[in-house]
Amino acid sequence: EYAGDALVGFELLGAEEYAVVMRAAIATREIERERMGPFYEADTLEALAESYSHTELEDVDQRYYALGDRLYDYWARLVRERPNLLIASR
Repeated sequence: EYAGDALVGFELLGAEEYAVVMRAAIATREIERERMGPFYEADTLEALAESYSHTELEDVDQRYYALGDRLYDYWARLVRERPNLLIASR
């Protein structure tokens, strides 16, 4: 639901390797949309558990986890270099 927002955030942070993984997740989700639809429509724990054996998103998840905690460095740099982005306008 918030994948597009996450992608924009990664791009704003300059975290291109995270953005690459998010683009892969979005593409995978779109490719799998029809196949995964019945699992999401069922909206049960059983269907959710079963859905994991029918998706390639686990591979994308592993790519994300392999990036570690570097995202915090991007965030810290943004705060230092562009604090105006964090101040709400009135």
